[in-house]
Amino acid sequence: MIVFAAMVLIALVALPAEAQQGPTQMELNAASSNAADWLHTNHDYGGQRYVDAKDINRENAHLLQPTCVYKIGDLYPFHTNPIVYRGLMYVTTPYATIALDPVACRVRWRHDWEAKGRENWPQNRGIAVKDGKVIRGTRDGHLLALDAETGRLLWERAAADATKGETFTMPPVIFEDLIIIGPAGNEVPIKGWVGGFKLDSGEAVWRFNTMPGRGEPGADTWGSAEVLTGVGAVWTPFSLDASQGLVFIAVGNPAPDFDGDVRPGSNLYTNSLVVLDARTGKLRWHYQAVPHDTHDWDLTQVSPLFSADVKGEQRRLVAVVGKDGLLHVLDRDSHEHLYEVAVTRRQTPSRRSLKRECTSVRDHSVAYSGTAPPSARERTCFT
Repeated sequence: MIVFAAMVLIALVALPAEAQQGPTQMELNAASSNAADWLHTNHDYGGQRYVDAKDINRENAHLLQPTCVYKIGDLYPFHTNPIVYRGLMYVTTPYATIALDPVACRVRWRHDWEAKGRENWPQNRGIAVKDGKVIRGTRDGHLLALDAETGRLLWERAAADATKGETFTMPPVIFEDLIIIGPAGNEVPIKGWVGGFKLDSGEAVWRFNTMPGRGEPGADTWGSAEVLTGVGAVWTPFSLDASQGLVFIAVGNPAPDFDGDVRPGSNLYTNSLVVLDARTGKLRWHYQAVPHDTHDWDLTQVSPLFSADVKGEQRRLVAVVGKDGLLHVLDRDSHEHLYEVAVTRRQTPSRRSLKRECTSVRDHSVAYSGTAPPSARERTCFT
């Protein structure tokens, strides 16, 4: 059976679709207090995904009903994060960018990209929008700017090197006149980077290498080997402090993923929170959550920005979390690591307890430790 990806839109109230000349920088900055639109992948620059939607509450939540079901008609992974501005919703597939009127359940426009180079990872996690321009990345490493009202292609630029396996899967973030984005490709492996590009043309403005190049700070944390190593690619959304002009980047794992012998050292800036000047790309500070990763424990979530009282003092904080199962909280001003706490099970169960949980060795995934797998008779399994 073929199941098409679909958008199910549920609402009590909605605004009518109208001309799209924004959002402005002021609107993007104030997104955290906007309960009508969804202007960033994570709702606001701070990445908290919180909406004070007073019209939906415990008393009426059971009355919510689907008002529109739109079938995307695409068989690729569907990872889009819808953006909503003044009654229009923007969604993506690996090739298509679609503007929907979710009240009338009608397509306002659809743009389909025809790849011009090597096509890599098919996932696409959405768009960014500002000043009437919809910005997205593509499988073949292009950046596109579309007219938010009509879907007309305003410009295109080959911003990543698709021949090396670089591909854009993450949603961009737009700050002032810059698009900030970086390529995925941890398993290729590529040499990771994050770049700033002009909103009006896609022209490159700055680049920061998340895997340092020769002679750059951090390059000596990779040792030297004849085996191809790399990465520090990015695929999860960025958070941004607009008041200080800082972008917070969750960086992916090194490669080869599980063979650390060929890349001795801490392998900066993989598995790190990297904080850059959003206007220049200069490194402000970083925190490496998992040095010399040998488990594919990259950072997988946006790093939300927030303030909280710590021992009687109001402090500006950032949270970092990844596949190692630890939530880290750091002070954004002093860069102090305040604490870490496990948010998932991190202790490997004993072989005996796993055997008690298993009913059929052949029908489950195997788990083992050491340099070689045990014999079939000794294998344990997860239920």
